[in-house]
Amino acid sequence: MTTDAAAPLDPAVRDALAALVRELAHELRNPLASMQGCAQTLADRGDDLPASTRTGLAHVVVRHAHRLDWLMGALLALARLPDGLEREVDLAAIAEAAGELAGVPVHVHRSQTVAGVEGRIRLAVEAVVLALASDGCAAWVDGEEVTVRAPGSDAYGGGRAWKLALAETIVRHDGGSLHVEGSPGNVEVVLRFAPDGDPRCG
Repeated sequence: MTTDAAAPLDPAVRDALAALVRELAHELRNPLASMQGCAQTLADRGDDLPASTRTGLAHVVVRHAHRLDWLMGALLALARLPDGLEREVDLAAIAEAAGELAGVPVHVHRSQTVAGVEGRIRLAVEAVVLALASDGCAAWVDGEEVTVRAPGSDAYGGGRAWKLALAETIVRHDGGSLHVEGSPGNVEVVLRFAPDGDPRCG
């Protein structure tokens, strides 16, 4: 009698999966811990807190809930890129919404529509903004480019790598590009999308 045995995972694949699981666990644990702390404070001392403090704690919960919702969408996108019709997309509006989600200021130098599937463009911009979000982080929109700059020297550390890889997969699939650049004390990620009327720029 013989039994079928599963082939062992390639060590490189196993290591990559383990790294991804660690990063995703970190991504889930931090907002959940913050939400739990805020909810516990409201439950234990809500009646004694000023209204402004209660409102602030509630806003923290809502913000992290939005980030968890984004994470779930991003995980689904790892299996299948969002579908949709290609059309003119307001890149500045998408970047500003991503900045609001992550608490990152967004400066619009030149607004321009770009050609693409709005769901994919939104996911790519949000992935980069959330990857680099930190004190001192800011983003700029200049035509078909979104630049996100943050203090530090390692663009791929601290759980950033999978978000940047997701963004790069999307923009290259649609004919754009992602570049990681550096300046003293800062890292920059530049997303370039296909301008309206030029669906395959690279």
